[in-house]
Amino acid sequence: MQVRVLSPTPDVKYSMKQYYGSCGVVKNFFTPEELVDVIKIFKKVKPTDGFASNGYYGIDQKHMAYLWVRKTLIDRISVEFDPAMKLIFGVFLDCYVPLPIHNDIKSIADPAGKHYLSFLIPYSVDNQTDKCSSASTLIFDQSPNGDNNVSYLHANKLGHVSLEDTYQYSLKQDLIWNCGDLLWWDSQLYHTSSNFLANGCGSKQGIVIHTYVV
Repeated sequence: MQVRVLSPTPDVKYSMKQYYGSCGVVKNFFTPEELVDVIKIFKKVKPTDGFASNGYYGIDQKHMAYLWVRKTLIDRISVEFDPAMKLIFGVFLDCYVPLPIHNDIKSIADPAGKHYLSFLIPYSVDNQTDKCSSASTLIFDQSPNGDNNVSYLHANKLGHVSLEDTYQYSLKQDLIWNCGDLLWWDSQLYHTSSNFLANGCGSKQGIVIHTYVV
């Protein structure tokens, strides 16, 4: 796992290749107090349909709140990664059903756009920030021959995924949730939530951001 330390790096030459196939975490990127204010704004957005009964409060470039998202989240994150990165969409996710294994290849309005990084800012589990560590995001490499598969995680972390699917991936990193951290991964990487329901939890809350570069 790559743990990045916040520091000004004006001489960095940004490149997609720098993060290709990678994932990591920037610790304590936002304070819980900052996230309270951010989530209040997101929850003013009309929720959209999504997977199962989960709540999705999304904002894209066409939304009236786009400039707010860019100033509050994208501009701040881009300083650490690539100042030229652009928003596909950001969403406050109120999750009651863990998503299956997937990657983040989305439709990009700009025909010259290329998928970049996905970001997740954990906020709470069961709407309690101190329970965040009961959830995690697992990032995978594909393992078509079944070598180093993740079937051993089926009982306690991946019970929401079919056992057959667990033989197709190997674990790159299990990113444990902590309120205010910035989790990130190459958008092409397959990943999923841990089965937080197996820990006796009923929901988890966080902000997800998908980006691209030209």
